[in-house]
Amino acid sequence: MSEPSARSAALGELAAARAILLDAKAPASAALEHLRRAHEHAGADSEPPDATDSRRALAAWADQIDAGLASGSLSPRWRWGARAAAWIGGLALVVGLWRATGDDIEPGPWRARYYATADFSGDHIERRENDVNFRWQQRRPLPALGRDHFSATFETCLRTWKPRNVRFHLVANNGVRFSVDGNVVVDETSPRGVKVGPAVELDPGVHHLRVDYVERKGRAEVVLRASLDGARPQPLNSDRLDYPNPGANPCPAK
Repeated sequence: MSEPSARSAALGELAAARAILLDAKAPASAALEHLRRAHEHAGADSEPPDATDSRRALAAWADQIDAGLASGSLSPRWRWGARAAAWIGGLALVVGLWRATGDDIEPGPWRARYYATADFSGDHIERRENDVNFRWQQRRPLPALGRDHFSATFETCLRTWKPRNVRFHLVANNGVRFSVDGNVVVDETSPRGVKVGPAVELDPGVHHLRVDYVERKGRAEVVLRASLDGARPQPLNSDRLDYPNPGANPCPAK
């Protein structure tokens, strides 16, 4: 295999491994074989982690291989054509994500939009998420985005059958804004910490929930929990959530 082809193959295996690691339902060990092939194609000198079923350890190994590919420091025999192959592999990945529609989009009641900027500007990658429960730390949220300087929005529709007193809890690093039916409940730009909003009285019906998240530098995480009628904060039950409609009225009354 030629050097550019081997590097492109390594990038493809890395993309496949990261897709598995981002899927909470997929076992982390399923990414191991892709990472081993990426390691082989790249001619890397690093060794796999001891905890091959650890999502964090495997993500760190993927980052090591990726960093070596970008710098050309993995092996002298693969340095030729590094930048061209990395650019081609990255472009193919972005095109593949942009074309993902229909059955290719992961199921879930949350509409997520990821931006490669820290101010929600420019093109975005849209996908469906099952929950707002992300602790990326130093990892990329998606293969096409960087570890720092990105933003994301998450929207869903919450159904209630009786009046509820709800207090929303968010863990965010860095900034987060949370709104219910267009009313801002939490608006924090401070570093990592738990943001607890005031109690919100929800009438029976359908309510629009939106999280706006900004990552500037360092560890990245955003987690949403809700305390219903004074109970312990829990993830929102997906059975009570509907995927929002496009347009100005994402959560019409039913």
